[in-house]
Amino acid sequence: MARSVLGQRDDAVRLAIEAAGSGPDRTAVRIAAVALALGFPTTAAAALEGRTLSRGRDWAMAAEIAFRTGRFSDAKAALDAAAAAGYEHELVRRLRARLASERRILEPGWRPRLDPRAERLDAVRGRVLHLLTNSLPDTQAGYTLRSQQVARSQRAAGLDPHMATRAGYPGDLGRRAQPEEDVDGIPYHRMLPDLVAGPLPDRTLARNAEAAADLVESLRPAAIQPASNHRNAQVALALRDRFGLPVVYEVRGFLEETWLSHQGDGGASSERYLLSRQAETGCMLAAQLGFEGGDVVVGYVSTLNAYEGVRHLIEAVALLRDRRGPGRRAGRVRALVVGDGPERPPLEELARSLAMTGRDPIAIFTGRVPYAEIARYYSVIDVFVVPRTASRVAQLVTPLKPYEAMAMERALVVSDVDALREIVEEGATGVAFRAGDSGHLADVLEPLVDDPGRRAELGRAARAWVLENRTWEANGRRYRQIFEALGAA
Repeated sequence: MARSVLGQRDDAVRLAIEAAGSGPDRTAVRIAAVALALGFPTTAAAALEGRTLSRGRDWAMAAEIAFRTGRFSDAKAALDAAAAAGYEHELVRRLRARLASERRILEPGWRPRLDPRAERLDAVRGRVLHLLTNSLPDTQAGYTLRSQQVARSQRAAGLDPHMATRAGYPGDLGRRAQPEEDVDGIPYHRMLPDLVAGPLPDRTLARNAEAAADLVESLRPAAIQPASNHRNAQVALALRDRFGLPVVYEVRGFLEETWLSHQGDGGASSERYLLSRQAETGCMLAAQLGFEGGDVVVGYVSTLNAYEGVRHLIEAVALLRDRRGPGRRAGRVRALVVGDGPERPPLEELARSLAMTGRDPIAIFTGRVPYAEIARYYSVIDVFVVPRTASRVAQLVTPLKPYEAMAMERALVVSDVDALREIVEEGATGVAFRAGDSGHLADVLEPLVDDPGRRAELGRAARAWVLENRTWEANGRRYRQIFEALGAA
């Protein structure tokens, strides 16, 4: 590893892997430890590949290596092995907490929780609040120069841009900053500039969102414009939830691709990379579909057959919009229908006939979506509705889609057919309506549309239930109970 100190990185990596491959397990472990200490986690991972680990501290190191190379499931398994070997050092507990936190912020649809504001914000027309990672004058890079030019161009166009940097900046660079600074005529706001971020990103983002909410109350912007990466966008979406402000996500680059460029061949399949890409695309999707700040999205994912009852979902949304009128605080109610099938043309025609204007459609139809992309559509939906009719097939067969929605903490509303009632504890993990009754569905949806806190409560309870009762692992335990009762296991 001395070559790495001299800048001969490629040679150092090659020699380390060769030495690990030709030596015993303990030698490989020592080489992995040195590689990790020098900042070469992919080399450390290669050194341990195929090796037998017996000591708890070695498993703990393997967990750190897996975490740094983005392999979250491998990191958890290694931490469990370390614990099983009796190694519960403080560093292991900290890594377990970091792993859970990092994984949490990459879950589809995750963002910091902010309670909704009771009254509409008296926004200043034309004022835009930008959420940035860093800025001039402390950081000079393409990102920060672009921020300044964007602000100048907006000001020249008659807008009023205000730039806000993430919590902890520029204190983490060693400079104390005032709450507001002027950079060549552009106001920059420093949110909690001296915050020590700590190792748990979900907690840091929660603090960031609270500080940003205070700034919104003070500045009263009419729109929020976060710039890459998804953490800024997640804070912006939390502000949208609270204030009903539109969000324009400025995608300047994909930092997960930069991270990938420093990884080995397995980086593209790592959970960090895949989940980061998913988080980025989820933040972009709402804008691509045409949803705006304050919109409450009521959706369903399915093949569009008649027995799915999607017409009742569309009719219920139309009824809600008629009841609420254009001026309600919580914004528009919109339907999102993901999928394709024989009923799509008549459903689209129904949505057009019920819409008040062509510019404000009741429903957005995506058509068929690849299964690998479905999760990001769930992240856009606020209330997931399964509007199946009382047909025989709907009474007998439970679809998988509501389980997926529950796992993603979506508030769940189902028709009261037998196959769906068995998965919902009324008022706790979901709410039921009379199958085939669009008016009753609108009645059930209305309080959820107006109460983000209630939606979040139902979503959390639904996720807890499905993880306890409807995972494949839980199914396996149930199978075993059945076979044991039959005397076959």
